[in-house]
Amino acid sequence: MKYTIRKLFAKIRHAHTAMKKMCARKMLFQLTSVLITTVFAAGALAQTQTDILGFESTQHWSASSGTLANTNVHSQGNSAIAINNFSYTQLSSVPLATLSNVSQEFEIDVQLPAVFSWGQVQLSVSSPTLGLYSAWVGSANLANLSANTFHKLSIPIPANIETALKQNYSDLVIKLVLSVPNTNSAIVVDNLRFSGQPVSGCQSNINLIISVEGVFNNNTLNNLACTFHTVYPQLFARFNTSAPQTVYLDIRDIDPPAYAGGDRITVKRQWMLDNPHDTDIMVHEGMHIIQAYSFGNVPGWLTEGIADFVRDEYGLSNLGWSLQQYRYGQHYSNGYGVAASFLQWIDTNYAGGGSSRVDQLDQLLRSGQYTNDIWVQWTGHDVDHLWYFYSVEKGALYGEQPAPLPATQGITVFEHANFEGFGLKLDVGNYTPNDLIVRGAPGSWFDPNSANSGVSSVKVPTGYRVTLFTSTDLSGTGVQYTSDVSFVGALNDNIHSIRVELAP
Repeated sequence: MKYTIRKLFAKIRHAHTAMKKMCARKMLFQLTSVLITTVFAAGALAQTQTDILGFESTQHWSASSGTLANTNVHSQGNSAIAINNFSYTQLSSVPLATLSNVSQEFEIDVQLPAVFSWGQVQLSVSSPTLGLYSAWVGSANLANLSANTFHKLSIPIPANIETALKQNYSDLVIKLVLSVPNTNSAIVVDNLRFSGQPVSGCQSNINLIISVEGVFNNNTLNNLACTFHTVYPQLFARFNTSAPQTVYLDIRDIDPPAYAGGDRITVKRQWMLDNPHDTDIMVHEGMHIIQAYSFGNVPGWLTEGIADFVRDEYGLSNLGWSLQQYRYGQHYSNGYGVAASFLQWIDTNYAGGGSSRVDQLDQLLRSGQYTNDIWVQWTGHDVDHLWYFYSVEKGALYGEQPAPLPATQGITVFEHANFEGFGLKLDVGNYTPNDLIVRGAPGSWFDPNSANSGVSSVKVPTGYRVTLFTSTDLSGTGVQYTSDVSFVGALNDNIHSIRVELAP
């Protein structure tokens, strides 16, 4: 193209006669056309790169087998690609020019029509300019993924390929191999991207109304909005199509980093100024909007655990954030990342009904049909024994002591008078605050700065004796009971260690 433009300039410069000047004007028109074509072609290339990685058209991809079609079922942008009638196929992109925002990992969204017992997506790249010929990048597992919802799959990029992709080229072809049980139903792929990078497009069919109090960073605000528009529609489609389609985002000065309820997400302004990378906070809070748990027995640990479970799966980067690996001293009632890791384990070990147990829990909680009996129905064990089994497996993996077995007999302490509120059963033994917390007692019971209640009443079966101490180490003079006490009087919310014995 440069040679063509240079020749036209030279011809115009040497046109002296009237006839030549007329020719010059004609050649000037040709030059202008060439320049305009060049500029628009460059713009089209940039757009094409976005479209290719976003699977916006079947024109940008070819398949070795199966049938390709555009679909409006997508995780971003305006469209995605559906592939059916295959068991093995290789998708090849048209050539791409130099990509930006190259990082250490590819991510891609995949939706399956059914739960497959096996399956894999593999990724390779070719670029003669870079000396890459079907260079292997990596793979991700498709087995046992829940159906009819997008799953974010991550594929780490080898260091040598990451380095190569940061060079200049114009002939990069991306190849995706899908290998699954033979299916006539469509598998949908969308949104190939580098992890930690913003995805294309910051609009969706959900209306986000933003209000900011005080000075804020526009780039961070844009990333919060982009995260919401990318993820919330997916959560809406998967969990609750009756959730609000107009959501309000308030950024202002509050105490916690964020909270959500109804149709409103509130984010702490200073938190985001200090932690601009934490834009996936919108995934957690957006899930709270989706949950809409308004009645029935809704344990707080499940509400927060499901929200973090979703953040782990749908977060665009989760920079500086991750689920919590099992450690002795945790309890599922801690909620958040502790509970989310526990729920992942349950999903893996007690899957059923063709969908995630988390999806099933979410529906039960929203409809008010959740009871603690559901765990026994699903697994044959109550939730406390499931936690023990989880701690044994993960404790062995991480070199941690397993959680204590839940007591099946003994006394029970309650957080409210008249044996109401949270109850904790304790068999014979000595219990310090740490012993109580690891068995599920809220840490706030032992926090002098917390307004949350501690022990207020105790059930003491025949044959047991309990001694309640205000000290944390069972020292000093305790108060003994050998029968039920509906209110502990002066000890109310001030019990910090407990001794349980068989009555003499």
